[in-house]
Amino acid sequence: MCGIGGVFNADRQQTVDRQLLVNMAAIQAHRGPDGFGVEVLDQAGVGFCHARLSIIDLNESRARQPFLTDDGEVLMAHNGEFYDFQRIRADLTAQGVRFSSKSDSEILLRLYQRQGLEATLPLLRGEFAFALFDRAEDCLYLVRDRFGIKPQYWAMTPEGLVFGSELKVLFAHPAVERRFTSEGLFHQLMQTMVPGTTAFAGVHQVKPGHVLKVQRVNGHLEVPRPPTGTSTFRARTIVTPTGLRQSTSLPSVRRCWKPLSCAWWPMCRWVVTSPAASTAVRSSAWPQR
Repeated sequence: MCGIGGVFNADRQQTVDRQLLVNMAAIQAHRGPDGFGVEVLDQAGVGFCHARLSIIDLNESRARQPFLTDDGEVLMAHNGEFYDFQRIRADLTAQGVRFSSKSDSEILLRLYQRQGLEATLPLLRGEFAFALFDRAEDCLYLVRDRFGIKPQYWAMTPEGLVFGSELKVLFAHPAVERRFTSEGLFHQLMQTMVPGTTAFAGVHQVKPGHVLKVQRVNGHLEVPRPPTGTSTFRARTIVTPTGLRQSTSLPSVRRCWKPLSCAWWPMCRWVVTSPAASTAVRSSAWPQR
């Protein structure tokens, strides 16, 4: 478990306060007690922080995040684990890609550089939440794994967007409002989780299996909203001979990732009703390598 955070300003000339990012990393030190990193991009109005729990590649100087490409065009901070990163790393190495660390997180950066986000997402298996800024596109991507195992919160301020792995990371930013909503408080008291919502006004979660793309245009940030009534996981189900429910729309995992008309899109559509069903779905749906 690690922790991430960051700021994406509407004005590219407004440099993110480095001390603010340090505070955002420090407040989630329990998520990453083995060190922290901060990266601010000049003339881009963006900055990321990362609190690290060292599990893979214990070399602090080599695997410290946020990761920045050599040309300074792509900035990334990742929380979680990619389960099959060894296979992906071996494939990329065979294609001539060079890695600067042994961290599983770096495969995301290299995959994005080669083929973009939409082609990268179907290859990622695991529990993860990450932020990625592309200077060429002038946009920020916030991504959360299919089942929402890793958290990802965000909020808009008069200056831009703030994100982090916990609510208090956002509240470390002085412009993020700390005010309950009656609806959100009701859900909390009822112990009901509504995907994408929190108990606080203006503070949201990235929904499980979704990507939030924030585009900067003419000094303001465009944050598209998902179409009304769109379901994150929508799939017909059948009963298999063993009595397990299984999605009928999973001939291949690559067909499960389909962008919508706006910048929100679901990453996977499948139905699991028990641990045994999970095994059944994986055995028929995931490509074998």
